[in-house]
Amino acid sequence: MGLTRAQVVAAAATVADRQGLAEVSLATVAATLGVRTPSLYAHVDGLTGLRRALAHRAGERLAACLAAAAAGEPSPAASLRAIARAYRAFARGHPGLYAALRSGPSAETDPEWAGWVAEPTQVIVTVLGVTTDRHIHLVHTLRAILHGFTDLEQSHGSTPAGPVDDSFETALDLVIHALTGEAVDGIATQRTCLALNCIRGVA
Repeated sequence: MGLTRAQVVAAAATVADRQGLAEVSLATVAATLGVRTPSLYAHVDGLTGLRRALAHRAGERLAACLAAAAAGEPSPAASLRAIARAYRAFARGHPGLYAALRSGPSAETDPEWAGWVAEPTQVIVTVLGVTTDRHIHLVHTLRAILHGFTDLEQSHGSTPAGPVDDSFETALDLVIHALTGEAVDGIATQRTCLALNCIRGVA
């Protein structure tokens, strides 16, 4: 009685985060809510509709999380670092919801789903005030790095050597410097210089 679409999607997100996206089904969501499976059809168009609703929720939640992280930061470089850390934290805290966002069809097949996937990236574009093609490519590079580290962690992978956190921060140093031109100080500068030297082949 009184079941809403929001409750159905929230229950599906809980199942995805706790048990994995593969475990999300109408039956598991109905069991979580304590209702019969047919009751869900009044709120979602079967399992496909439920997966779409999850992706929509994930795009909105991740974008809001990134925007909140960037708010109040003193510079674009600081905002980007806060966004990157928030992205990683969201994926860690909501692995199933994050997977739902990444498991959709191609942009050509489903432009609406592609729009949900793009919402978090738009936050980065807004922070930077992107105006050039070069910046767009660098934003895509940053997004690829964030997803790459997230995928490594979620699949229980590891970097060749050294703590994952240090590798993550080094990658951020490189891309943030390329995006903003702002230097970072202290240990971060040492990391960046070392990484740049490695890329350039400087001993």
